[in-house]
Amino acid sequence: MKYYLCGPFWDKECSEFFEKFIERCKETGMANFDTKHEESMGAINLPLISRTWDEKDNVEPNVLSLDEVFVPGHFKVDFNKIKSEYDSVSFRRVLRQVLDLDLENITDGLVVYPKGYDLGSMFELGYFLSRNMECNKFMSYNLLKKKLIIKDPDEILIKCIDTLIDNRFYQSIVNNITTNNPDEDKKLGIESLDYILSCGDSKDVISNTSKYRSVAINVDCYKDTPFNSMLAGYLYSLGIPFFTYSEEDADSNVMMIASSMFHVKVHKGNVESELNDAISNIESLFWDDSCFDRFKNIK
Repeated sequence: MKYYLCGPFWDKECSEFFEKFIERCKETGMANFDTKHEESMGAINLPLISRTWDEKDNVEPNVLSLDEVFVPGHFKVDFNKIKSEYDSVSFRRVLRQVLDLDLENITDGLVVYPKGYDLGSMFELGYFLSRNMECNKFMSYNLLKKKLIIKDPDEILIKCIDTLIDNRFYQSIVNNITTNNPDEDKKLGIESLDYILSCGDSKDVISNTSKYRSVAINVDCYKDTPFNSMLAGYLYSLGIPFFTYSEEDADSNVMMIASSMFHVKVHKGNVESELNDAISNIESLFWDDSCFDRFKNIK
């Protein structure tokens, strides 16, 4: 199994957790050598996977069991510095580079450290769930049993996962957040929108979403619920366009910025009207670099 390690690596506890996880992957590697070398027959524990096989009489193992890891936290990128020093073209390129690098490595297993509902980590979890859905919820859970590990998931996170792997939710997304008439509104297949503020009940999310063809995702509430961030990754995996909005200058993450069409700042009490205005001006907002200035801290 190749595990993608998903969590806020700038958090000391998260970093230490994954360092121990990596050590234990190395400690539990197992190999089986050719029967010609009787002293090496059978499964053996490898205390250090980094050991070269040349040290074992130049014998290659005929069976090797070794879990691999991809550690995005080992790539040190100061996005706030890049944002302040690079031109917008280079900044956009770096955002895309990091997004592609991470998502291309979510290919097998996922280990999640969910502390604080980190925006990028929850985006990656939603992306992973979208790519690992089956025909019904029980089959999806059966697959997740083989591929997903989460450290101490709480009830809120469990409920969000349960919503996203519900085939009814998937069908409502695929069937209703699309353009019914392909000859109309060709820009991005958008005629109207729905904004989802929090997880809520599965049936509420499904009934609301089924009315619309686009999603605007609030990023003010990510510390209270992971659902919005997970939904962003889920939609991105399905190729469904979305944008983000906030009432305050928002914390954000490279995954969210690079995957969303744009970001808008709205005023309390006038949210729906301003989101509809954003849809009407999508062609200008999509190319507007000033939206980057609304993020106070990019991780």
